[in-house]
Amino acid sequence: MGTLAPVPGIRGREEEVAVLADAVDRAVSGRLAVVLIDGEAGIGKTRLLEDALEKARGRGLQVAAARAAELEQTRPFGLVAAMFGGTRSSPDPRRAAIGQLLATADSGDRGPITVTSDPGLQFQAVDALADLAEELALAGPLVIGADDLHWADPSSLLTLGALAARLAYLPAAIIGCFRPAPRVADLERLAGALEAAGGRRLSLRELDGQAVADLVADSVGAAPGRRLLAGMSGAAGNPLFVTELLGALAQEQMITVSDGRAEVSDLTLPPTLRLTILRRISFLPDGTVQALRFASILGSGFTLTDLAVVTGRSAIDLSMSLAEPIRARVLQDDGARLRFRHDLIRDAIYEDLPSSVRGALHREAGQRLAAAGAPASQVAEHLARGAGPEDTEAIGWLVRAARQAAVASPDVAAGLFSRAIGLMSPADQGRDRLLAERAGSLMQAGRVPLALAACRQLLDRPHDPGTDGQVRIYLAHAMLAQGQVRDALGELDRASRSPSLPDAERAAAHAWAGFARIALGDLDGAAASERAAVAAAAASEGAADDHVTTSIIMSTTARISESRGHLAEALEIAEEAVRRADASPSRLGHRFPVAGGCSSSSTGSPRPGPRSGRACGSARSSASAGRWPPTRCTSLTSASPPGSGTTPSPSSRPASRSRRRSARSTAWCTRTACCPGSACTATTCTGPGRRPPPRTVTWPAGATVTP
Repeated sequence: MGTLAPVPGIRGREEEVAVLADAVDRAVSGRLAVVLIDGEAGIGKTRLLEDALEKARGRGLQVAAARAAELEQTRPFGLVAAMFGGTRSSPDPRRAAIGQLLATADSGDRGPITVTSDPGLQFQAVDALADLAEELALAGPLVIGADDLHWADPSSLLTLGALAARLAYLPAAIIGCFRPAPRVADLERLAGALEAAGGRRLSLRELDGQAVADLVADSVGAAPGRRLLAGMSGAAGNPLFVTELLGALAQEQMITVSDGRAEVSDLTLPPTLRLTILRRISFLPDGTVQALRFASILGSGFTLTDLAVVTGRSAIDLSMSLAEPIRARVLQDDGARLRFRHDLIRDAIYEDLPSSVRGALHREAGQRLAAAGAPASQVAEHLARGAGPEDTEAIGWLVRAARQAAVASPDVAAGLFSRAIGLMSPADQGRDRLLAERAGSLMQAGRVPLALAACRQLLDRPHDPGTDGQVRIYLAHAMLAQGQVRDALGELDRASRSPSLPDAERAAAHAWAGFARIALGDLDGAAASERAAVAAAAASEGAADDHVTTSIIMSTTARISESRGHLAEALEIAEEAVRRADASPSRLGHRFPVAGGCSSSSTGSPRPGPRSGRACGSARSSASAGRWPPTRCTSLTSASPPGSGTTPSPSSRPASRSRRRSARSTAWCTRTACCPGSACTATTCTGPGRRPPPRTVTWPAGATVTP
């Protein structure tokens, strides 16, 4: 016997199949269903997912599905972009717009990460993908499938959480598969949030003896004999191992069928799945095996074009060589890409190469892909896997990829910076600058404790003076996020006096210092800080482009006027701040919650007093960390530094389109410490009717205010 059944049936998973069928039924009935499937490699997660998706397509439902890949973890939004077809070449204008948005992050070299850098693209991309999913679900039931989530990039995991929130009351189902080990913190947070919101989790175990016998019978087309079943016991109930063992035996003509029973002669079977896979491919032609080895360097999925670049062979030649592995179910056609049928098949071929050979092949692959114009993240991944200590080429590409990723995924950027720093010598002159950029990425990603530790480790030792001011601002942001307002103010004041700090970042330091002084009740000090911020911003060449700092200055100035009883003036300034934030590119000015002040000043509600505790989440922090704060804040001082937002449950995100659209022009926070409704108790407040002589100042874009 030389061939097996093309696709064996699903055996021993009747309960799991029923759960997935019920999830699709719920979607058809207009309710969101979420199912997460975990289990070891080869246990049957992908088979269950594919079966559910195929049945959904058979019922005429919309299906959006994709599979993450190990070597693409540094590609922001890679999984969800593939899932929804978000490419610039898409004929659908919505998908083409998403592709263009994501291509913005991958194009060209970017400068270093600074205090005034903003990861706003992450917020825009999450919102655009959630918009698309919502529109699809409004048009008809939608089933979303995400495979190999343990390899998914952080931005894709973030988007899946947002999708669950946005689709909460729409006809949709989300099915995700992942391995429980090694543990991935972002994935565990997502799974926990989805389960808390009503999602179902299925943990797959090994097949029992009857299920294995049924699977063997399906594969060979006959009842299995005693020796054949005994040989399958070494597979430990793992469906992939069973089918690979059968494939190896069938390829060697070791299975015979007589009187409706399949049997195997006495022989020594491979003791491991890896050896079984290698035994299967050993019967392929040498040129084909060599092509599979090069393909394994590219990852579990690859394009024929990339394989041609790496091997130096023509696509026509490769297509002929790979025809046999496709027929033998080693590879499968996934549309635009070829994939190893399972990660374990790719791993077996990859790990059969000596470590030194793998490293050299990765390095050469990276160099050839770079020459062909491949994305920086792809080039950096290969060069890093083949790099040694102080490899300047790999370090340079990792830094380039990190700066590109920071726009859309600060989490990915921080990881790439860490890998670049790990290759550098402690004495390298550029190391401290990369450590500073990593701290900034951690803060923008909302990793406040890690950012705090990174800043202190750098500042507590002799370091590059050029990084001092920037790192102190990051440290102050982390302290504000943890409610350490007075300590944060000290760091901001020290940063603003740093001679190496650029004017734009000095303006940001003064602006945040004014915000901190408001929280401490020092209105005169806050006014002085904002005037210093205006002066520093005016001296900066890019002052007009720093929309977040402008929002902080205007909002704090309005808060000062409000606290002194000048409500009409406060309202005028706040409304101008909102207008400018609305007009800023991609509404960047709303990264600081300027909109809250309008409602506070216009309604004449009691002014919140000085806050001595924790700063609450802001629109900026929510966008930076990609999180969705649940409630509206009505205080001008209700803001916190980038990345300090909290993580609410997915159900707190507004579900309807009208609510979501209005939310985009509104500041949001968690109400943990803002809007207490108490009267102003600042000793420096002049009170109604005691207005001091106005002092008019002009900031970068030409507006006038009177702090």
